Amino acid sequence: MDEEDKLFKWLAIQSELARGHGYAIWEEMKHFSWALYVVLAAAFILRFQFNVQDISLLIIWPILAIILAFIAMYSIYKEGSDYIDVVKTVIELEKKLKLHETLGINRKEIINRPKYKTLRYWFIIYFLVLMLIGIFEIFWLKPQLFSKENFIVFIFGAFIGLLINLIISSLLDKGQNKK
Repeated sequence: MDEEDKLFKWLAIQSELARGHGYAIWEEMKHFSWALYVVLAAAFILRFQFNVQDISLLIIWPILAIILAFIAMYSIYKEGSDYIDVVKTVIELEKKLKLHETLGINRKEIINRPKYKTLRYWFIIYFLVLMLIGIFEIFWLKPQLFSKENFIVFIFGAFIGLLINLIISSLLDKGQNKK
């Protein structure tokens, strides 16, 4: 078996991995969305349909939604990063096999695409919004939390959390670009 045959076999494996990661991203987006809809609606259903008045039972659901949304954001970010890594490997293998010149393949736009043009980016924003809905649901369930001072602290905390998220994302992206 010569070197070119080995590269073609490795390319087939890496291409299958890329398809798997792409499929996994979609499945994660879909299933996390469904789960979050159910969890976010649970407190409303319990309160209005079953007339549950115990706040400690109702407040569990939005807290669970916040945790689930955070896990969804991280999971999709990680799976997307893995996908980009595999696509970079596929591009390198295609270059070694000279498929770019022979077949006119150009996949550079996949890895050089601005973040705001990726579906992964918008789903991370979407899960961040669902997380904020969970936080507002807590304020709705416990109105005494919704004082002016607490609201200012909440907005400040959300801003700091978003800032930390952006810093961590940029550091992770710089780490990905070094590979």
